Amino acid sequence: PVIENCADSLWPALPALALAVTVLRSAPAALLSRAAPASSQGEALGALDAANSLGRVIAPLLIGCLFSSAGQRAALGACALLTLVGLGALVHETEEKTEKMKSN
Repeated sequence: PVIENCADSLWPALPALALAVTVLRSAPAALLSRAAPASSQGEALGALDAANSLGRVIAPLLIGCLFSSAGQRAALGACALLTLVGLGALVHETEEKTEKMKSN
């Protein structure tokens, strides 16, 4: 019953989710195509798409197993932690590239 009530309350958020997915799927490809040399753009975009596909298969399986074995809080906590790790890596990489650009 709790999950059914939760699912019913998420329906209004679907348009925002669809927009967010659209932006978040296209932005990395656009940034990568600008950063990669012209001779290896196809390879870089192919690797990005492969990683995205792998993540869309493996992440739900792992989080589902965690949800089944440790509960909802553990699964959501793992998602939050992985998001923060990814955000930290992005910030670190951005700062590193900015410093390199300033020194040139």
